[in-house]
Amino acid sequence: EKYDEAIVACDVALDLDPDNVKALYRRAEARIRPSSSTAYDLDLAIKDLAKALSADPKNNMVEKLLKRLRGERKVQRDKDSKTFTGMFERGEVYDKGMENSTAPCQSELEMREVQKRIDDISDNDSLEKRCEDAELLRDLYMRNGKEDEAKELNE
Repeated sequence: EKYDEAIVACDVALDLDPDNVKALYRRAEARIRPSSSTAYDLDLAIKDLAKALSADPKNNMVEKLLKRLRGERKVQRDKDSKTFTGMFERGEVYDKGMENSTAPCQSELEMREVQKRIDDISDNDSLEKRCEDAELLRDLYMRNGKEDEAKELNE
């Protein structure tokens, strides 16, 4: 129940022995056990377990948890994909003041940039890029009045 302390203890053990399978496994567990764990925590846990499995390929506990977490991540990404596919093709915002304008407005340029970033999301993206994408998604939720979803993503 003291997951933060467990993570710190595992960090210390891993400083001494970077390939310590037990410390990698326990740190992965400590990252995903709290109800407040995020997709970022899940990614870090998967990274720890992958390293543990490469150090000890015959460890069934590590392999089983790694397989489960990868499955959970895939399910979540599939849900996200279904939820947000076509988000920007659903309609247009019409501004009478822009009727005669030929240049795209700033918000239209921002929307194009956001659409491009969403189209470019990949499983191979760095954690930093995934965090940026999650923040972008949170901001989109806020703009569209979905504060609960934004708060959930923020956690």
